[in-house]
Amino acid sequence: MNRIAKQGAVERIRSLFESSEVVILTHNKGGLTVSAANDVRKSIKKEADGKYFVAKNTLVKIAVKGTCYESLSELLTGPVSVVCANEPTTAAKTLIKFCKDDDKLEVIGGVIGKEKVSVGHINMLATLPSLNELRAKLLSVIQEPARQIARVIALHSEK
Repeated sequence: MNRIAKQGAVERIRSLFESSEVVILTHNKGGLTVSAANDVRKSIKKEADGKYFVAKNTLVKIAVKGTCYESLSELLTGPVSVVCANEPTTAAKTLIKFCKDDDKLEVIGGVIGKEKVSVGHINMLATLPSLNELRAKLLSVIQEPARQIARVIALHSEK
């Protein structure tokens, strides 16, 4: 990779980080096949509208230098891959589910918003309902009083 290509890669990584709500780093413990990596990539794209990619640690370190993501530099050792997405809950759920199914990948940390988070925080985030699930629950709670009123009126009119 020549210097111009490296500069382009650094800019792409930086712009991807800055345009994402969540950045999660994973460590490949060895043995992750290309097809498994493609499965992760597809599921992150489909479910969380995000990106999963592998980049050289030095390029990521250069890309995050001077940004709020600089704290991730200390996690960039060994084979590391990155997940960037705009929906933190869904991205965490998808990634944690894959990590449980295939033990060759593990979450090592990340950034949500502009704040560094631990693995425990990401695991906790994965247990929360997604934004769509929360919307559905809220809508159900809002509609329940109207259902109760309609039921009482229907029972009263039958008498």
